[in-house]
Amino acid sequence: MYNVLVTDPIHPDGIALLQKDTKIHVDVQETISQEKLGEIIGNYDALILRSRTTLPKEILEKAKKLKVIGRVGIGVSHIDVEEASRQGIIIVYSPRGNVVSTAEHTLGLLLALAKNTIPAHQALQQEKWERSRYEGTELAGKTLGIIGLGKTGSEVAWRAKALLMNVIAYDPYVDQDYASKRYTQLLSQEEVLAQADFLTLHIPLNEHTRNTIDSKALGLMKKGASLINCAYGGLIDENALIKALESGNLASAALDVFASEPVAKNAFKDLPQVVTTPHLGGDTLSAKQKSTTDACQGVVDVLAGRSPQFPINLPTPLPSDVDYYKPYLQLMEKLGKFTQQFVDGTIGNIEFTFTGDIAKKNTDILKVNFLLHLLKSAGNEHLNIVNAYYVAQDQGIQITEKKNKESNNFASLISVKVITNSEEHIISGTVSRKQPRLVQIDSFWIDVSPEGFVLLTYHRDQPGVIGDLGTLLGKNFVNIGAMEVGRSAPGKDALMVTNLDSEASEKVLDEIREIKSVISCKQVSL
Repeated sequence: MYNVLVTDPIHPDGIALLQKDTKIHVDVQETISQEKLGEIIGNYDALILRSRTTLPKEILEKAKKLKVIGRVGIGVSHIDVEEASRQGIIIVYSPRGNVVSTAEHTLGLLLALAKNTIPAHQALQQEKWERSRYEGTELAGKTLGIIGLGKTGSEVAWRAKALLMNVIAYDPYVDQDYASKRYTQLLSQEEVLAQADFLTLHIPLNEHTRNTIDSKALGLMKKGASLINCAYGGLIDENALIKALESGNLASAALDVFASEPVAKNAFKDLPQVVTTPHLGGDTLSAKQKSTTDACQGVVDVLAGRSPQFPINLPTPLPSDVDYYKPYLQLMEKLGKFTQQFVDGTIGNIEFTFTGDIAKKNTDILKVNFLLHLLKSAGNEHLNIVNAYYVAQDQGIQITEKKNKESNNFASLISVKVITNSEEHIISGTVSRKQPRLVQIDSFWIDVSPEGFVLLTYHRDQPGVIGDLGTLLGKNFVNIGAMEVGRSAPGKDALMVTNLDSEASEKVLDEIREIKSVISCKQVSL
């Protein structure tokens, strides 16, 4: 039985989804204090929250059983993601739940600014008929600048195009082909700021994006432009924004989010050119329902041992790349297991080199998969794909990466250099016909299937060695599945790699070491 704690109000469909699983017990404490949460979190396998509950390091350190955190919504600035990852806790979220609602709210604020809807309404409520004062502007032909062309930014772009607006955007993570499908032209951030009549923000809040719109950015915007923010309050330097509005450099602004929420004192209340709403962007019934069920389904999937659809800290390939990555993930698993059994001493450095087509891909998941199986084979407890990188770092392993997009010999090649306190090795692999292959061990080039029991025999390249080994294995009823020999030069050192159908005993290995010209041998199990 898994214990799941819900610490914020969520849509009842989420609770029903959790309770549908007979292996899950749900405990709903929507008003739990941070102090109380710290006292009881160690009893739970999963936790589901919105934005009220915070999970700092000191609370997560007490979450000894916690396997998954479900964030109903998008932002995770109130969760110590690094600490959760170190503990192997998977974080899932609901990125699509409030996308449409937030995009619609953005367009609503855009129209409100263009048409002066709010101040005109307020004037009429005071029985003032001021048509000329609140004359608006047409959006058709105006330029909408979007910072962040992700899910929400894309939804805004499509809707703005329907209003016949010219849409430009800055997003370093997409290309022009992606943008063109959204009727958008990609430009630099400076160009977007300078050209936009209306600017809207749709990026996450982190250490790199905080105060994206500061006094410098506001100074780049054209005089008379307007700013809209339905993403995160911390993206804007609010003091700089107030100065830009008071000076008249910026015509107006519409804000649904603020640097500190809930807002105790509205710093914009005396600025009639500012429209404010209390974080309503994704606050619709349908958005709450979708966000809740997505997050809760992610929790159920993790507890059931399935891959969640929307993980935050779980390295996964894009859906379109799953088939491409599959044999490479198998290759990294084999290389990790092989390395753990092959090298001697304490590992201090691991250097990954990706060559060819694979170097053009995101390789994070490949590196993590290698580390996972390297460390798991060494008997590390509480290890998973989320915390493998952190565990390696905590063990003092320095990890580096190189990429070479051009390759002469292989379409793709992955090499791992491992340096211990006593030796250094290079192990390389590739994928051929969608199957992993081991192609290099140190200076020896081979072509071996990394499967089953693999016997590695170092010897002098002299006649009779291969025959003697085959005879000895046959005498001990150990069948050879395949054999490959790599050598530095005729008559010099050589490496024989043999796939065995069954494990060779220590007695057999000792007999192999007695063969004339054999220098050493080792057996690994893959």
